[in-house]
Amino acid sequence: MLFASQKCVLVMSRILKMKYALSVLTMTMALSSGAAFAAAGDVLGPGQPAEVTVAFTNPSGLGHSITAEANLEAKNYASVTKIAGGVVTLTEGPALERVSVRWVNGIPTPGLDGPYYRTISGNNPAHSISVSIGDPGDGNNYTAPNTETDSVDLTAPTFNTRSVFNYRINLRAGQNVAADSYTMQISAHKFNS
Repeated sequence: MLFASQKCVLVMSRILKMKYALSVLTMTMALSSGAAFAAAGDVLGPGQPAEVTVAFTNPSGLGHSITAEANLEAKNYASVTKIAGGVVTLTEGPALERVSVRWVNGIPTPGLDGPYYRTISGNNPAHSISVSIGDPGDGNNYTAPNTETDSVDLTAPTFNTRSVFNYRINLRAGQNVAADSYTMQISAHKFNS
């Protein structure tokens, strides 16, 4: 027969054995999961984080392209010469009577007022050309200066359902053009209602 004090020692002994068993089990699990992480790290190697910013913009509803004329030569140009053609296309929304284009780069041409004219530097800053935005060349006038917005308004001919607007970039007369590349940037805009 066991006395109360002996029962207490026996219960305490069993509790300690259970605690020890749980400790060993916990340690075994921790070590094995650590080994799994170490094994994954050995397979994958060091990580390299990356990030991206995604921007959502309000579409203008316009398409715009400019195409350079082919076979332009470095020489003296005595008369106005077309060097590029631009097309602004309405891609969504109702037909418009007009859109606007304006120079993004270059400087205003000295002695010439209005938004038509720009002096554009070449890749070599010592070279420059004087250019202008003009009518598409079909004998009709589709451009008008807009001094309020420092732009050129383009009017669509009625036969094209007012969804395509054409213009051209002209080299002004009387220039001796050096061999170089000249980048011209023009933006197209709808008018706010």
